[in-house]
Amino acid sequence: MKKFYKKANVKLVDEADHKDHKYGVFLDGRIVRTPLRHKLGLPSYELAFCICHEFNMQNEYLKPGTMPLLALSRTAVDLDM
Repeated sequence: MKKFYKKANVKLVDEADHKDHKYGVFLDGRIVRTPLRHKLGLPSYELAFCICHEFNMQNEYLKPGTMPLLALSRTAVDLDM
């Protein structure tokens, strides 16, 4: 898949789908969502920062295999809902 964003960053999430997940990864100002369309809220700034780094390290094409924390976090959020 071709990269569709310029920059990823971490912000506090006002309306997270889970009460303890306060941080979100945003791509050009839009929050990352899970395959089941939940907002990807994360419990710690450090985890959100690492996922943000995974996005920012991508080149012209996204390589999901190089984003293991994103995959694990999306799965965990979808299973918890």
